[in-house]
Amino acid sequence: ALFRKLQFDGKPQGWWDPQNILFKDSANNFVLLDVCSDKTNTLFTAEALAQSLQDLGLPNDPAPIGAFAHWNGRDYDTYFALASSIQRGKSFLLRADKTGPALKLVCRDFEFKWLGRLDEAGTRYLYDGESGQPDRGGNGGVFLRSLTNNTSRTVVEPDNGGQYAIARFYGDDIIYFRNRLLWRLAPGETNSTQLLPPTSH
Repeated sequence: ALFRKLQFDGKPQGWWDPQNILFKDSANNFVLLDVCSDKTNTLFTAEALAQSLQDLGLPNDPAPIGAFAHWNGRDYDTYFALASSIQRGKSFLLRADKTGPALKLVCRDFEFKWLGRLDEAGTRYLYDGESGQPDRGGNGGVFLRSLTNNTSRTVVEPDNGGQYAIARFYGDDIIYFRNRLLWRLAPGETNSTQLLPPTSH
């Protein structure tokens, strides 16, 4: 394995593709760093970002904007939102169209949840139930939100056991944790299948 120390003036946002890391510099530009050549290329200037936000009818200050990478099963999609809300909180949600590049509006009023995850297509959002304040304790429930119509439904009922389900997509299936065991729930099913059964003693 080869390890290299990369130096750049900015905050890393995630992978743009297998060779380029996206970072935000001190002037609010979003810049690509080629990890093989160390060369940089400005993806969105602060001015271009502000104009895109304005065109979409959103607050056009680029300073609070952050990005995150999302694996879509083949390569990385890059999403943009208010940086302070990406872990939890309300924000707009944008996705980069890499052919432009340009920014496309996914949702004007998106609520990020603690430990939430998008599916590969970016059309559904999976998140855990919580028993109280965000990131302070789970209730074991798993919820699924459609980004198409912004409706949510319960896919795993809370058990109020004090644990996060740590739910994740596996293709179209949902994998989650409960009572020290892993479970798998297929689309359209109501009963989960236990994975990795405990070793008998």
